[in-house]
Amino acid sequence: MTVMFGYSGDFSKVSAVYYIDDEGMVAVRRLMSDGKIAQEELPYDSLQAAHDDLRSSMNPLYVAQVNDVRTAFKYLGKSSELIELLPEAELVAEQETAV
Repeated sequence: MTVMFGYSGDFSKVSAVYYIDDEGMVAVRRLMSDGKIAQEELPYDSLQAAHDDLRSSMNPLYVAQVNDVRTAFKYLGKSSELIELLPEAELVAEQETAV
């Protein structure tokens, strides 16, 4: 899957992941300052259109091909909360089952 990573202004951390959702529109998952993940659909029908409109020196973006979670760590670093930014990553705590 092709995604676009949005970095913090100093390029130190991924703060958003842009991707094409099931409806063919660009969506974004952002890491908020309180640690929560916010998801939003944007008015673009391609990552190229979003990249051209949103990219600036204050909003650095990087397009990458991500096949799986291991590939994504190359861009996300080893911070576990950032993996939830990926569109197909839905992390929930495992629940123990009584035997």
